[in-house]
Order: sequence, then C-alpha cells, then structure tokens
Amino acid sequence: MCLITDKKYLNMVASSLVGFAWKKADLANFRCPYCGDSKKNKRKARGFMYTKGNDMFYRCHNCSVSTTMYKFLEKVSPPFCREYSLERWKGGENGHSNYKKPVIKIEFDNSRIIGSGILKDFNKISELETDHPARQYLASRLIPDASLESIYYSDNFYKFWKDYNKELFTDEDVPTISQDKRVVFVIRNFSGDIVGLTGRSIMPKTNLRYLNLKVKDGVDCCMYGAELVNTGKTVYVLEGPIDSIFIENSVAICGISKGNNLSNHFSDFVYVLDNEPRNKEVVAVYEKLIEKDCKIVIWPENLKYKDINEMIMDGYSKEKINTMVKDNTCGGITSKLRFSKWKKI
Repeated sequence: MCLITDKKYLNMVASSLVGFAWKKADLANFRCPYCGDSKKNKRKARGFMYTKGNDMFYRCHNCSVSTTMYKFLEKVSPPFCREYSLERWKGGENGHSNYKKPVIKIEFDNSRIIGSGILKDFNKISELETDHPARQYLASRLIPDASLESIYYSDNFYKFWKDYNKELFTDEDVPTISQDKRVVFVIRNFSGDIVGLTGRSIMPKTNLRYLNLKVKDGVDCCMYGAELVNTGKTVYVLEGPIDSIFIENSVAICGISKGNNLSNHFSDFVYVLDNEPRNKEVVAVYEKLIEKDCKIVIWPENLKYKDINEMIMDGYSKEKINTMVKDNTCGGITSKLRFSKWKKI
C-alpha cells in the first residue's frame, strides 16, 4: 500500500515540479526543487524519485540531496505532506518516514559501502608503475608519496558511476562513454567507513572534471579526510581533495556535502575557498558564507594564485601556506571589509 500511496502523492504534486516525467513505472525525473538544477540549461533535470523496496525516495545528482518521500513533500507542498502523513498513519505506517514492518525482504550488500569491496575494480596509485599517466598526473601536482596509498585509479569511472546508479537512469539519460580515466579519492566518515567517492579526470579534454558518488543514503558526514581530522581543533573546510592534502586538519566537501550543517560535526571551522575574485560563482559563495557569519579565509589582494595547489607547484612550502591560511582567517565585519576590497566584480 505504501508504494501506491507514494506514487499517488507524487502525481498530485507533479504539476509543480518543472520538467516532471515518468521515465519508468518506478522512476520519475524532474528539475530539483532544492537547488533549482542547472542555471545554464533550463531543460536539464537531475532530480529523481526512485523506488527502493516498498517506498519511494528522492535524490538529486546536482546538489546531492537525498531524502524520503515525506521530507520531499514537506519541501514542495506542506498541505499534501500532512495529508500523506495521515494516510500512511491510517494504514498502520509511520507517517513521518518511509518505513513500515517489512513486506519485502531486501538483501543488503554491505561490501558496497563498508570496507574495501567497492574498491575492488580500482588500482591503488602507489602500486602503479611510475610512468603510469595517473601517477604522473599526481606527481605533476606534487602530491606527497605518502598520500598515494589512499588514492586509486579507474580506467572508466564514469561506467562505474553509471552502473552504481543504474536504477536512476536510462541509457537515454546517461549515454555510454568508452573512456573516463580518473584518479579516485575515497571519502570516509569519522569511523573510517567508505561513504563516497570522487573521481578527478586526468584526460585533457573533459566537460566534467570531478564526478562524485555518494554510496550510502542518509549519511550526513561525507567529507574527504573526515576520518583523520581532529574535531576538537579548528577544522579547515575546502572544496577539493587535492588542496586539502596540503592543509593541516582539513576536510574537502567535494561537492557532495554542500547541504550539510558543519556545526553538527565541528565546534570551530573555517572555509578556505579558491582565490578567484573575478569568478561570479565563487564570489557568490563568499557572499553567502559571510552573510551567515561563517569564518572564512580572505586571500591577500596581491596573491596571484588561483588555489593552494598552484602555490605548491610554484614553490610555496606547506608551512608557509598554512601560516597564510591562519593569518588571513576572518569573520564578522572584518570579513565584509576585506571581501569588499578582494572581489573584482
């Protein structure tokens, strides 16, 4: 009954979902109501409502929001959400979550999520020949040898990503790509369990530099380096894993955890963004964080480097960069004043 109820209420709100279409009997696609989806391509739709067991769940492959039907309806239509909750409650179900006493037994492949089972088709970078393109790429970025033990390589990460999400897509939605060579960064939670992967392309021409994969639903800690960070000290929050390798006590959100509330995990944290004062999107992120009164690094006006890795490649030491990060951390009125001088748009 609950699956029928879920589909019923999804159809009831379908008119308010831009680009709504049923791709299969148990799979609906539309533009994400959380992030608004692509700003450049108004026809792109990366929000999916899919069936798992005897319930429907929502996932966006742009902002990585993953939630239950109840929470989804609470977002798009509170009145229908209340009706939905009451209808499921009358049926003996929990109206506030997609759960009831199981009517279908689902075998759960734990190796895909915890442990190294999900990495079985990848090669550890440290075990590749020194002239291998992936190893040469990381060497060109001056990644320390010690870090190569935890970084992997995939000949076609795109295929792996597509196969993992095959219940969400049709071949028409996601075409096949013959080659997609990437270095793969493993994302773990605080306990060290694998909860995500992010693949950085090493191919010269690609429209998708990073490809992220969240391998476990309902995980609110999905940050590269989380298993190593000391939460009792100041934590530095970066966007990409490569830059985070050079910053002490840091994590990288990798485009996966942008919706997370970091204050749930860290008592003191600082955002370290790229030094791109002429990039409208980057400047907009700075503005949002400053409005929220977050602590943030405002880079010196005369700094010519775009990011931390560029500094490393031009001869800056880790010690110098970490000192620069600490010296340029600010908040409140100070961040507003420095930001107004830093931005160039």
